[in-house]
Amino acid sequence: MEMARQLANVAGEPWRHKPAMIAKIERSEAIPVLDQILKASDGIMVARGDWRWKSATPRCRRCRSA
Repeated sequence: MEMARQLANVAGEPWRHKPAMIAKIERSEAIPVLDQILKASDGIMVARGDWRWKSATPRCRRCRSA
C-alpha cells in the first residue's frame, strides 16, 4: 500500500493531485494486520467471498455464453 501510494503521488504530482488509496481486504490473513492496513490507506473495501462474480444486469446477446 505504501509503495502504491508513493507511485500514485509521483504520477499525480504534475497536476498537484494526491489520489486516495483504498485497500481491498480479500483474505482472513489480513485481519491480524488490519490496523496497519487502515493506517496506510484512506479506506477499505471488504470482499464478500463469492466464489464467482454474478452480474445483476442481463447480459447482451454476444456475452450470454461468457
